[in-house]
Amino acid sequence: MTIPCAALTVCCCCLAGCAMRSGPSKTEQAYFETYSNETRQAIDWWKQQVDTTRLVREARGAARSTQTAIAKDATAKHDEALQTLRHEYGLTVDEIQAVVNGQINRKIEEELAKGRKKLEVRIDRLEKTFSRTCKDFEKNPKGTVDELKRAENNFEKYLKGE
Repeated sequence: MTIPCAALTVCCCCLAGCAMRSGPSKTEQAYFETYSNETRQAIDWWKQQVDTTRLVREARGAARSTQTAIAKDATAKHDEALQTLRHEYGLTVDEIQAVVNGQINRKIEEELAKGRKKLEVRIDRLEKTFSRTCKDFEKNPKGTVDELKRAENNFEKYLKGE
């Protein structure tokens, strides 16, 4: 009878050892924290792009200042707003100029509404993917980090044209 108890004790110790190791390593935790922070920042950035009132104000350059640091920041926000209106909202150069001049018409309003809806869908997908990735990381840290690294490498290759 002592053999089964000894076997049970060894089995429990092995399972306890496995359970203790199932957490992420420091490297995996650091990588995932970096991924999480970057993803949260990206989600926040996309949410700002949905605010068309802010975008229009920045496209018009309303935040002009004589202080160099503030002026550079305003110029960067102005340029970013123009790019967002062009690429994410699909406005033409003429429509963007109309926005800058304060001449927003019905067609531009409709384009802005469509663009907002598209961005809201994109944000929702990104948040759901991020949530799923966090759950995956809790269950399988190493596998999740490996998959994130693989995706990152594939994206870098795509950007390089490989």
